[in-house]
Amino acid sequence: MVHHTGDALEDGMLESAGAHTAKYIIVLCRDNQDGHSDSLTFDILHRIKALNSSAFIMAEAINDKNRPRFKDAGANAVIRPVRAYPEMLVRSLIAPGTEQVLEDLFRHQGDHTIRLNVGLHNIAWAEVVTTLIQKDIGTALGYVHKNGSIVTHPQSTAMIDAEGLIVLINDDQVLPSNEEIGRLLNA
Repeated sequence: MVHHTGDALEDGMLESAGAHTAKYIIVLCRDNQDGHSDSLTFDILHRIKALNSSAFIMAEAINDKNRPRFKDAGANAVIRPVRAYPEMLVRSLIAPGTEQVLEDLFRHQGDHTIRLNVGLHNIAWAEVVTTLIQKDIGTALGYVHKNGSIVTHPQSTAMIDAEGLIVLINDDQVLPSNEEIGRLLNA
């Protein structure tokens, strides 16, 4: 991995950085608080495209409406700048598409996580997951153990004791009461 800092908008800078032979290129926005940074990113993507680079290109977009434009300009993955979670950059390179799932989890629009305060005793994790999905309640991501610790994505065969569930739902999800959910799972 080689990191180059410079003005990619200056003629010859992308070539001197090896953009035409790179396997991966990450275009960070200049200022993650300034929407005009997207214009600079778009220009850089256009310049990389002109080099006929075969690199996997990840670019940051401040305005979500610019995502299709960035893809048309050659970006393979487009993410919002999330400086507190740099692993998202790595995820977008290793497993393209997962960055969108992670981004959705960071905001409360569309899909988001909730905690369901449901007491469970000696039930297989696989049964919890399949019951919630089959009843259109959401996707179980983890649970709150009786001791208060959070367990994320346990083995499907794990027998759990929980005082709550961490579940992925969408905005228009209509949920039954916690009591009803408890009855479904403890039946």
